[in-house]
Amino acid sequence: MKIACVLVTHLRMKAELRRHAHLRDRPAVIVDGSQSRPLVLDSTPEASGVTVGIALEDALSHRADTIVLEADEPYYQKIFDQLIEALLQISDRVEKAGLGCAYVQMDGLELLYGGEERLVALLRQAVHDDLTPRIGIAEAKFPAFVSALQGRGASPAQGPDSTTAFLRPLSVDLLPVSSEDKRLLHDFGIHTMEQVGALSIGVLQAQFGLQGKSIWELAQGLDSSPLVPVVRKESVTEYISLPYAGVTTDVFFATLDSLTKRAFARPHMRGRYVGKAAVQCSIFQSPTWTKDIAFKDPAGSWERLTFGIRSHIDMSELPGIPEDILLTISNFTPERGRQSGFLDKKEEREHRARKLEEVDRLLQIRAGGKPALYHSVEADPGHPIPEMRSFLISLDPSVPASIKPLKSPTPMRVTTDERNKPTGLYRGKRSRRRIEIDGVLDLWRINLWWLARPVERTYYELEQEDGRLVTVFRDRDDNWFQQDY
Repeated sequence: MKIACVLVTHLRMKAELRRHAHLRDRPAVIVDGSQSRPLVLDSTPEASGVTVGIALEDALSHRADTIVLEADEPYYQKIFDQLIEALLQISDRVEKAGLGCAYVQMDGLELLYGGEERLVALLRQAVHDDLTPRIGIAEAKFPAFVSALQGRGASPAQGPDSTTAFLRPLSVDLLPVSSEDKRLLHDFGIHTMEQVGALSIGVLQAQFGLQGKSIWELAQGLDSSPLVPVVRKESVTEYISLPYAGVTTDVFFATLDSLTKRAFARPHMRGRYVGKAAVQCSIFQSPTWTKDIAFKDPAGSWERLTFGIRSHIDMSELPGIPEDILLTISNFTPERGRQSGFLDKKEEREHRARKLEEVDRLLQIRAGGKPALYHSVEADPGHPIPEMRSFLISLDPSVPASIKPLKSPTPMRVTTDERNKPTGLYRGKRSRRRIEIDGVLDLWRINLWWLARPVERTYYELEQEDGRLVTVFRDRDDNWFQQDY
């Protein structure tokens, strides 16, 4: 049996670099903050001298300017799950091992994809470039893993003898055994695979029991453990990015309503009930927040699903400001018997909703495919920034999930005097028609520095030459906008 190991080393740090580009070329460590004494889980190359498992204070002693990140395991697992899903598009025989490590059974796939070289190329392409995967091929999982780890790329093992020779100088720390067994091996003066192979199986079994035979065989490149394919569970996932930081409870749940509605709008969801839901949010400067919900009575509509999720979520549980919402529903069951009274009311509501959606789609044709009808959700009527007071969600669940402010500022050109006060306006970046300003009636400043994306504006209420009033503002980057209310 030929096995390919697809290995992503330092997956945690690579995942953090994906969302925090400023960490590149800087010393940084990821720590497990759940322990009383935080331990390092991963680090950037610039954090020289830092190894996995050392205490945070020891890591900081090497470089005081080291950036410390708290581990976000749900986020790392999400990245790894995406990798597994991509590999499953190539083969249905994929094993999900430890974080960043996957095995693919290759027998028969070379013929399907036109040779081993082509297959390896496809496996590489399935993984995003920023994860820089390594691929090792051998006749068993452990030697394939070591081949990938040692940077052997796609070179296949040439048989048991060459595999044994390849493993001999390597450390016993690579063995897939417990850390306690590895410590005992070192205590006995056994540091390499060659030293393990020099011992008899009986000697190893005397110290390690049945595990002793496994240790000896692994050191010879013999791994009889079978490949255990991932069992794919059917699920539906919907995602939406929130338009601004600091959303209220109403905004959060209205956005969640949109996601549940989109999920149930999928054709294969007709007549099906949902048994489980998972809500995941990226949190500004904090680990990802996840809430798993199992329903005692499966939900057969988006309204029931939303009601069930709402009853299990307390916004005070969130450790910070949510930046997006990822909804995953699963554990589907067939349609169950329903009471006729409830059915009539439900179908009446669904009929009205479908009629509105039909009208929206007709209007979309005239509008060039863009959503035409929205429902408005009030977020914070007293917010100092007008576009954060309410927002719009499309009525049509078939369009990409989106949320947008009700009053979005319009970019414009503004001429100013020596004191930076507006003297003329050009509506539109290419407009040549200048509108003269007769006077500045009011001026105020807003500085919301605590938001995930800080907002700093200087507002001007202006009187135009025709007597009409207009409100404009200059942002922190010296861009000008017209503000509608």
